[in-house]
Amino acid sequence: MIRYYSILRPFGPGTYPQQDGRETITNFNEGRIYCEEISREAWGYVEYPEPITEDAARSYDLIKAGTSGRIVVGACGDSSEIVAALVGAEPVVWLPDDDRKTAEHFGILPQVEKLTRELLRIDGVAEIEYDLDGFWSDIQHVIILAKYDIPVADPAYYAKRRTMLNSILDVCAQNGLRRTGDTIEDYGEHYYIVMRCTWPIVEAIQ
Repeated sequence: MIRYYSILRPFGPGTYPQQDGRETITNFNEGRIYCEEISREAWGYVEYPEPITEDAARSYDLIKAGTSGRIVVGACGDSSEIVAALVGAEPVVWLPDDDRKTAEHFGILPQVEKLTRELLRIDGVAEIEYDLDGFWSDIQHVIILAKYDIPVADPAYYAKRRTMLNSILDVCAQNGLRRTGDTIEDYGEHYYIVMRCTWPIVEAIQ
């Protein structure tokens, strides 16, 4: 079975492509939870006996996962217990196609995947995106756009946000990234952080 996670909404009528009724739907009881298989939060997953097209997955905001190396952390099915099932290899980190191609081209995909996994484990961090375009101009900067999910009504909102940012910077430092002179921008729900990369670069031969 091929699994696809819904990252924007729970499953309901019209929220996923049908495959002759052979698909199986699972919505997580506790709502959106972190799923290590795709290294981000999702509302549930649908499983198909055969893969759907990339266009279909994109149209319904579904992220494809593998059939091995599966880890799901959170409430699943009719159980309120934590589910953590691992089969085979380490789970694949989901990255946008452009970022994955850039990371592969410059030989830094393992570092980016490891960094992503660790950043997404930080309390309050909801999503991680990158801008790696500078590598094509010999500017070895990893630009991180970290989306956070901390309720503004939380009395400890500012303290939690500071703690989260410090944790992000600590994880980056542990993964060989260094601060530049650029200001860390706070866009309300995202931090925009520019880091200097110290990873060895091995550019692929065209």
